[in-house]
Amino acid sequence: MKNKSALWKWTILAAHNGAQGALVCAIKDTSGTNILDKRSAIAMLGWFEKPDEDQPRQHLDRFVVLLKKYRKKYPVPSLPNQQIKNLCKLNNEFRNNFVHFIPQGWGIDEAIFPPLIESALDLIEAAMKQHQVEIHLNDDMRRRLDTDLAAARSGLAALGNGCPATLTAGGPGAYPHQFERSLAPVFHHPVHVFVRVVETEIVVGRRLTTVIEHHPDLLAVLDL
Repeated sequence: MKNKSALWKWTILAAHNGAQGALVCAIKDTSGTNILDKRSAIAMLGWFEKPDEDQPRQHLDRFVVLLKKYRKKYPVPSLPNQQIKNLCKLNNEFRNNFVHFIPQGWGIDEAIFPPLIESALDLIEAAMKQHQVEIHLNDDMRRRLDTDLAAARSGLAALGNGCPATLTAGGPGAYPHQFERSLAPVFHHPVHVFVRVVETEIVVGRRLTTVIEHHPDLLAVLDL
């Protein structure tokens, strides 16, 4: 991870998917409709009354709503406020921007990622130990869950707290004037075109290595 900053994207997406899946397992009721958004839930309940009709498409509710439902169903022990903030940040600022990418400038300090991922791991562990989940797990499943959580936490610990700041893609620009000036000598086409190319490659997870190989000066510019 320290040498391949673009992999943070996939780590964030994996942590988010794991947390969302654990939420669904822990709160799903017997009808399976309480994990759906309001329109889908209404449609499915109507279909239960008339199953001869075509089954409607189901749309999972938003992550933050699922989290709210989990906290309501399991108020004790309550999730720490910082964990809730981290989970919302993981979803709202990073997962959503990685999945629904629009070209923009974004400066990210990688040191903020491990706490967000740790909060997701804590939620996964807590949710998967709820009674309605545990009764469906056999001994092998429990061992695999414990092993995977331990491995993930060990990997985070190995990264340490000194992750370097790197320039990736996303929200309001990071040092835009210095960024443009430092890139200008490296590329002969307009800087804003290059910025879009690099942002797409980092966020989509493609061709970043190729860009670096073709333009070694970027190593210094992006501090990679």
